[in-house]
Amino acid sequence: MGTYSVVDNFLNSVEYQVIDFVLHNLPWYLQETQCDTDSPYLAHTFYSKDHVSDKLDAVNMFKDRLLAERWLNVRANLYMGGTNQMHRDVFSDKDHKTAVYYHNEKGGLNICGDFIPAKPNRVVLLDSTIEHQGVHDFKKIVINFNYDIPPHT
Repeated sequence: MGTYSVVDNFLNSVEYQVIDFVLHNLPWYLQETQCDTDSPYLAHTFYSKDHVSDKLDAVNMFKDRLLAERWLNVRANLYMGGTNQMHRDVFSDKDHKTAVYYHNEKGGLNICGDFIPAKPNRVVLLDSTIEHQGVHDFKKIVINFNYDIPPHT
């Protein structure tokens, strides 16, 4: 089993303001679900193997801080499911790194039985093989990063 860590104040105040502006001015696209128990949500894909957003530069400030060698998937999600928390099915990704950036205080993340509440400018870093479960609340905004890191020498 891998490890996870929580980093508060991940971005400096100027970077935070840039991301705030970007997230409040993105084109958002309706997604039906991610998992069987999800409600529809809004998303903006910055990067995937099939798509590169013209807004990708706005999140590239995360790349050095995450020690990312290359992006696999970068997507902002905006959950509008009401005030009740919705629990996502537990999932684990392929063998790479995952970072969840919380832009506001809505929701949180369950990892290995630990609840990590959302907090503005908080990042949760984890091995993507760790089972994790999003806890959603009304107007929760996150950016999910899946990435590879350089091999250690």
